[in-house]
Amino acid sequence: YFGNMTTAVPGPDNRYWKYNKNTNTWTAIAGLPGQARRISSAFTYKNRAYVGCGTYSGSPVTSYLNDFYQYNTSTDTWVKFTSLNGFSPRISCHFYSLGDTTVFAVGGAMEFGVNTDCWQLKARHDTCDNYLDTTIVVVYDTVTMSVRPENEGGDCGNSLKVKVFPNPTTTGISIASSSYGCLLNYDIIIIDQLGKVVDQKKIESSVTTFDLFDYPRSVYFLKCINTSGGTVFVRKFMLQ
Repeated sequence: YFGNMTTAVPGPDNRYWKYNKNTNTWTAIAGLPGQARRISSAFTYKNRAYVGCGTYSGSPVTSYLNDFYQYNTSTDTWVKFTSLNGFSPRISCHFYSLGDTTVFAVGGAMEFGVNTDCWQLKARHDTCDNYLDTTIVVVYDTVTMSVRPENEGGDCGNSLKVKVFPNPTTTGISIASSSYGCLLNYDIIIIDQLGKVVDQKKIESSVTTFDLFDYPRSVYFLKCINTSGGTVFVRKFMLQ
């Protein structure tokens, strides 16, 4: 499934399509209701898809959303869910699904910078089925929560600590690590949302910096690759 983008006219777009791998074709489905948006976030939970957050403004971002919509593939329909007031409107929020029982929402960017909060999706039971009475309902007491792939860290193991800053950014992005000794000569690549590599550097010091002044405003991914071609870590950032 693909949707929520920016077009030259009129701007943020709520259209969606689904892809059939057997026929190699795309088919339009019902568009997301409500405010047209871009830089939204999505996750799946109990055979339903959820799309929410994002912005309806251009660049730089001046508006932020925190509502969510649930998509039913059987009926091709959307249902709106409202987040609690404590869940700040944001863009580029990360969602992590643990099996088919738990979803975490981590971070994202908002008006005053990058969020470091962590929220959990909660389901309530009735006699018929499981249903969500709201999308995001409880915040953890911890300031941050690290959710990383099982093999992240590579040669650095669990000691790997990486900071990507500033995020969001307007001109450039830096990657710093106190564990850079085990990352020396590894490659850092920048990938756009289409999977295209747009820049690449080798790690030669504790801080590696990319100049992004001439890049299109969008969401990008930083990927660290070791000398064997394996992925050490991946981080997402937004260029405003």
